[in-house]
Amino acid sequence: MINQLKIKNISTYDSDGIEMNNLKKINFIYGNNGSGKTTISEVIRFPKTYTECELVWNEKEIHTVVYNRNFIEENFRQHMTIKGIFTLGKESAELLAKIDDKKQIIEQHDSALEKLDTKIEEFEDEAKTQREIFEKICWEVKAKYDMDFKELFGGFRGSKERFSQKCLDVAENEGTLSTLAELQRRKATLYDSNKTKIDKLKKLIFNYEVESPQIFTTKIIGKEDLQIATLISSLNISDWVKQGHTHLNRSEGICPFCQQEITENFVNELDEYFDDTFKKQLTELQTSIELYTSEVISQIEKIRALKEVTVSYLDKDKVDKAIEVIEAIFSENKLILEHKLREPSRLVNIEKIEIPILELNEEIEKTNREIELYNNLIDNVVHEKRILVEDFWYFIAQENQANYMTYKQSSESIQKKLSGINKRKEIKIGHKKEHENDLKEYQEKIISIEHSINEINRLLKSFGFTNFELSQSKEKGNYEIVRNDGERANETLSEGEKTFVTFLYFYQLIKGSNSKDSLNNNKIIIIDDPISSLDSNILFIVSNLIRKLVSEIRTNTSDIKQIFIFTHNVYFHKEVSFNKGKGGTKKQEDETFWILRKTDNITRLENYLENPIKTSYELLWKELLSAKNGGNIVTIQNIMRRILENYFKFFGNLEIDKHIEEFSDEDKIVCHSMMSWLHDGSHYINEDLFIEAPHGISVKYFNVFEKIFENSGHHSHYKMMMGEELIASGPTNL
Repeated sequence: MINQLKIKNISTYDSDGIEMNNLKKINFIYGNNGSGKTTISEVIRFPKTYTECELVWNEKEIHTVVYNRNFIEENFRQHMTIKGIFTLGKESAELLAKIDDKKQIIEQHDSALEKLDTKIEEFEDEAKTQREIFEKICWEVKAKYDMDFKELFGGFRGSKERFSQKCLDVAENEGTLSTLAELQRRKATLYDSNKTKIDKLKKLIFNYEVESPQIFTTKIIGKEDLQIATLISSLNISDWVKQGHTHLNRSEGICPFCQQEITENFVNELDEYFDDTFKKQLTELQTSIELYTSEVISQIEKIRALKEVTVSYLDKDKVDKAIEVIEAIFSENKLILEHKLREPSRLVNIEKIEIPILELNEEIEKTNREIELYNNLIDNVVHEKRILVEDFWYFIAQENQANYMTYKQSSESIQKKLSGINKRKEIKIGHKKEHENDLKEYQEKIISIEHSINEINRLLKSFGFTNFELSQSKEKGNYEIVRNDGERANETLSEGEKTFVTFLYFYQLIKGSNSKDSLNNNKIIIIDDPISSLDSNILFIVSNLIRKLVSEIRTNTSDIKQIFIFTHNVYFHKEVSFNKGKGGTKKQEDETFWILRKTDNITRLENYLENPIKTSYELLWKELLSAKNGGNIVTIQNIMRRILENYFKFFGNLEIDKHIEEFSDEDKIVCHSMMSWLHDGSHYINEDLFIEAPHGISVKYFNVFEKIFENSGHHSHYKMMMGEELIASGPTNL
């Protein structure tokens, strides 16, 4: 079952959100339209979609089936068939008996497997406890030698788990036991000098080609086969003309050189002079400069990094000098290349940084030779350290021997028990699988979608829906809704008919499944406002069907293990939550009650120890007033009887029959008729047939009902309870 629901940061739920804790088998949630009921049902339906919301399960997750407006839209669309529901038919009592037997056997196996799982958990907890004791004692051994030998513990000092595992790994190693004094002496010799091998330095690698691209020594000028090119070339003013050309488009027809008007032919010649070849060479120059700049900057950064290495053999002064020389050359070369960009016709040569890099690489090679000599010297020390670490862990293993043997014996005993239980579990799972295969075989012989069609059609006819029914469609395994003449009825059903037939479809779905393989799966049912758009005469039908589900859940006679019922309708809530023999609203151990309220567009939740929707005398009058004003007249029989009984017997201590005799003969007949009608309507609910009382009859009996109060001298009470102020006061006991 779902034990807890957390809803936040969605729809009308803010970052604080709500929590529904300690949920039971049966959960009633009341809330007005727009208060967030459907949001909760959608979170239960698709929990992985809402990452900031959470479902907390008591044990393992089980399948959820949700009835809400989205279910209606997904299962009832125009121009589509309805997916079939596989259920067990009623054709073979013998097969059904076998199926029931197999289900019981499978449930017994499930119960046995749960007990085995509980045993496994107990032994696993015991194993965990023994491991914690072992780790604790190992850690005490570590603390005893930590200060003197912390270097030898390596990467096992910071974790009890890793340290104890290392103790297990070395517990049965063979070796020569050293004394504590000997270990201390060897450790001082090898570790106090703090000698460790040094990594060699990497040589600098520089792409010298970036210093001498051909474009640096190329004279970039315009097209030479033009008349204007002769003048530009003879005067060697290509760069000067290029600078003027960039301003030509903004000079409004005036030459930027001589301030005279210029001809279109002159402009065209200049444009042609600085053609695509000229532009491509400029681009190549820019790219080459950027590549050179990037390569030199990268090289300088690598050289700076050398200053950070902690190697005494490297001459840091030479590194500083190399950086100084390279940065000076780079600074001068940048000026030269900037001039080249401004005056592309220039021929430039830049100074190379090859020499300082070569000199620095020589210093790195010299340093690496020194490092290699040092590493060769300490290779023997590394070997001795490794031997010392092995001897030290052997010493620790012997120190921890008693703890290890105790843990080993208890661990082996627990693992032996676990192995036996797991084998029994494996056998039990195998037997359960055999019974499940038998059950599937029996069900294959009796499973069909025809039974669900027949059940839905039977309910439709029982409730007065005789002008349409469900029929198998041409698409195998699906239904369609058809009229009596065989025409499809999807597009012509009223909203109430559509909602009711979809609820009946849902009701059959939770009795079966859209898939043969999941027919026997346990499930959780969520019902969100099932009567929101139904006709009034369906209210009792739907509430009775749901009450039947609640009863089956309470008695464990179905595969439904938990139900959530959401509604905004006070009367429907009262009908489905009324506990016969429990004072009506008294809460039972297997149910919870909640109310959702939305204030300032934020939903809040409140839990109640008892049913907050009370069956009160005032509520009866409100329902009667609603019926008189055009509301649900189906309920007035029960309401009138309960009002008369409450007021005249319990409040007024008066006898109704006595006042009936005071009516005129005609009204007396009507009154006696009404009392019979009231008695019948409040104590008898048709199982297979419901007939709505005609509106005219209801009006006549409303008049007689009022006269009972008038003739008894209590007309003022009737007026008070049916007054307009009653409407304005709103629902009570909420």
